Amino acid sequence: MQLGRITLMTVISSVLAFAADPFIGTWKPIHTDTWRINPGVRDPQMLKSSSQKWEAIGIDQYRTTLLTPDGKVVERDGQPVRMEVSFDGKEHKPPSGNTQMLQRIDETHLASNVKGPKGGYVDEWAVSADGKTLTVTRKGTSPAKGGPMDEIQIYERQ
Repeated sequence: MQLGRITLMTVISSVLAFAADPFIGTWKPIHTDTWRINPGVRDPQMLKSSSQKWEAIGIDQYRTTLLTPDGKVVERDGQPVRMEVSFDGKEHKPPSGNTQMLQRIDETHLASNVKGPKGGYVDEWAVSADGKTLTVTRKGTSPAKGGPMDEIQIYERQ
């Protein structure tokens, strides 16, 4: 009986942890006229018109998907623009060939260090205290093209 209660409490606390995660949800771009995005390094138009859907797939693990303004999944070369990431503080090597280390700074802040053959950059994601705004900043050098990266993007929760 005691083991059953412990198991139930563990399941409930895990569900509540996912529910309380401020990153989970769909984020729509706002104030795109004030965004800084480096053309040639990133596709500014795609970013300014695409929402981001964040889903929990584990503790500090997310699946992010880009969505068109009408809610369909953005595709590139016939494949959905989707990424699964673990903010576990360990180094990972995704299919891009870059090395990335992602970590949770605190409940409302995530960061990643990305390194590649021509440079590296730091991404930071921050959810506002009221949970309505997600700000993404990116600074460094494009790992693939070597160009400077100094970007800011702002999203609101849908």
